[in-house]
Amino acid sequence: MQENGHDWIDILKVDIEGSEYPTFAAIMDDYPEVLPFGQLQMELHINEAYVTFGEFLEFWERLEARGVYPWWTEVNLIPTFPSTSSPSELPMCSEYCFINTQGGAKNSLIQNYE
Repeated sequence: MQENGHDWIDILKVDIEGSEYPTFAAIMDDYPEVLPFGQLQMELHINEAYVTFGEFLEFWERLEARGVYPWWTEVNLIPTFPSTSSPSELPMCSEYCFINTQGGAKNSLIQNYE
């Protein structure tokens, strides 16, 4: 963003196969006031192989503290279909859409009206 002179992203789509938690911890550290996007679409891995409940809760609470809230979710069922090469598994990730309620005039998705 800095390299291209951008300070805001309208919609950010993230699918980084389990690296979402350390990546967003770093982003939240880099942007302590307002996160630089209007909407976040992200696949969250919810299996303990990727994140503990405590880590997930901390991630979720940090987003909410910044005014970022979920508005849609869908369980990713792909790993639950049995195949000949691997047994059926429980769902291990979900697709989420979050809306950022911060950002003022930059955020075209949420405007502050008087």
